[in-house]
Amino acid sequence: MAPHVQPEEFLKDLATLFELTQDAGTVFLTQKRYCFDSDNDAQMSDANDAQYDVLLRATAQVGEKQHKTATRIPVASLEAVLAHYNTLLHQSMQAKMRKRDRKREKRKADIAAARKRALETPVVIPHTKRGSGRRKFQRKVKAELRRQANVAKHEQAQQSQQSQQSQQQDTPS
Repeated sequence: MAPHVQPEEFLKDLATLFELTQDAGTVFLTQKRYCFDSDNDAQMSDANDAQYDVLLRATAQVGEKQHKTATRIPVASLEAVLAHYNTLLHQSMQAKMRKRDRKREKRKADIAAARKRALETPVVIPHTKRGSGRRKFQRKVKAELRRQANVAKHEQAQQSQQSQQSQQQDTPS
């Protein structure tokens, strides 16, 4: 593991990692409480007794080379460093996030609404079964059958919902 660097240097290294992985790659970040004591055995104590430093690590694989950096942030300077760290994260994520395409969403919603309307409106079926419009006639018959099945399914769902509600009201609590 990389030796711990000063928090300011860590933030500079993190910015360069974000720049290196801008086109391809991922930066992995970990943040945890730092409570390493190599002299003594680990002992359980109250978490409220002491305040611990924070350990931040960043790793990135760029091509064949793996970049690692880590820092230990003392409690006294934690807020200032984390504020800078958060702005750096926000800037890097904002560049990679895709903008929301409202036109495409509206178009999809309009298409779905048109399909629903088409299923709800009855299909006018011509009276000829033979001749040049035979395929058109068959398509319209199938569309009408689908519409009727959809209406029946919708009515059945409403009836089952009403029966469930009436059963809930009838049963005493």
